[in-house]
Amino acid sequence: MARCGYYVLGYDISEEMVAYTRDKIERVGLSQSAEVVLGDMRRARFKDSFDIAINLLNTIGYLDEDRR
Repeated sequence: MARCGYYVLGYDISEEMVAYTRDKIERVGLSQSAEVVLGDMRRARFKDSFDIAINLLNTIGYLDEDRR
């Protein structure tokens, strides 16, 4: 998506995945149009809004843990 002109923000709770993704973004030259941040999506707060959110893995159970 970043190669198609979209600004992309990745978000993950895993420090290892964030580090891996930051390295890959740098290696492929997309630092101007993509970034990744570390954090817990259950507590995520962003000052900007987004046009779309894509979740490639099923996290419904993860988000639902607080209700159990």
